[in-house]
Amino acid sequence: MYLFCAKCQTQFPATSRCPRCSSRLLAPGEAAESLSVATALPPKPLQTTMFGRIFVGSIIALGLHMALREWGGALGMFDESLSATGYVAGFLMRVGAALVGGLFAGAGRSQGFSCGASVGLLSGLSWLVIDSYPILQLDALNIGLMITIVSVAGCAASIGGRIWPAIVELPEIESPRRSSLMKLVVDGKKPNLSYPTRMGRVLVSSLAVLIAVIASDGMREVLKRLPAGLIHLGGPSAIPKVDFEIALFGVALASLLAGAGTGAGLRHGAIAGLISALAVGTAFAQRPPDTFPALEFLLDHLEARESTTQSLFTIGSCVALTVTIAGWVGSQLFPPLKQKRRRKSDY
Repeated sequence: MYLFCAKCQTQFPATSRCPRCSSRLLAPGEAAESLSVATALPPKPLQTTMFGRIFVGSIIALGLHMALREWGGALGMFDESLSATGYVAGFLMRVGAALVGGLFAGAGRSQGFSCGASVGLLSGLSWLVIDSYPILQLDALNIGLMITIVSVAGCAASIGGRIWPAIVELPEIESPRRSSLMKLVVDGKKPNLSYPTRMGRVLVSSLAVLIAVIASDGMREVLKRLPAGLIHLGGPSAIPKVDFEIALFGVALASLLAGAGTGAGLRHGAIAGLISALAVGTAFAQRPPDTFPALEFLLDHLEARESTTQSLFTIGSCVALTVTIAGWVGSQLFPPLKQKRRRKSDY
């Protein structure tokens, strides 16, 4: 006679105790009665949020970088006589720490590039602020390092999502007698049809806006070195105007990225505009006067030089308004596309 184990869900012959868990085996009648009583469903798996992944990934990246710096200091990598070696070692440590943090942030997520890029952006900004305190130095070298860290962390998150894929959630079995119109109602509430906020795209767009403003003068120097007669940039008096035009074009292009394909361009543009306004205003306040000709051109034409507070308010308002409008335009030009579902023959 076979007896049934309620825990292992297995039948065993010629014994009264389960060979696996040592619990008492049940007769067929007792097993059916115990299964009818046990109606509680198993707990659902823990669902992590995007902000939680970014926070944990950033903590891992910063902690790993501090540990690697301690080991490097113990090995003498950061001595004054080995300045070049110490700089390269510090750069590789930051990239490696961002890679590990992005890998953890993207694990178990189908689309983890935005999480990884956000981890790289937060950790890179933290390292930049700590190293250059109290004056923030946003030169071409630091910007290139920031772009490298963001790219590496984003790619690592995508790889982590492929190595450890997301949990597959199977749809609930519905009754065939249930009306198809009732599928639109979940627990008596209307389904949420709003598009989610992609913070990774917002942060990357904000960083691109800051780079466009800071690197506008360098881009003008690059365009100036083109063959004579190809692009006419005017004389020295036209430098602020040309820098402003280059910065405006870069800001608009970066803001289009915030709203393109999201379906919520106005929301993405407003959030990216606020972050960009704070970043650009901070960079303008930390640098000496006449460092950013594009911003100086804007202040001269709006006559907003009476005080530092007025200048910062003018710059922040213009940047936030431009990014918000461009983000909305991006969502209108590039609406979200509906993903094509696979047929059974495609598998």
